[in-house]
Amino acid sequence: MDASITLKRWRDGSRYDQCVLVHELLHYVQHDHGIPMNGNVFEGVNDLEVEAITAQVRWLQSVGENPRNHIPYATILTLTGEKHFSSLEWLVAA
Repeated sequence: MDASITLKRWRDGSRYDQCVLVHELLHYVQHDHGIPMNGNVFEGVNDLEVEAITAQVRWLQSVGENPRNHIPYATILTLTGEKHFSSLEWLVAA
């Protein structure tokens, strides 16, 4: 299977679009390293999405952005299935 990254939109200078690219690049690296992609079909916690969202959140922080302003709780919960992680409260502890 050939992996490629296709973004639905790209707005120059958009921190949101840039952080989505970071997220998708992490999935590309996961795939390239032979990690089976689950297509968001999972039971329990989706560790692939947790890893990708962690990279996305850390990137946002590195450019001075508050991840909560860019990625809603509901989106993270839908992708990961993990309530505590979705709250981003772990950012405070890190």
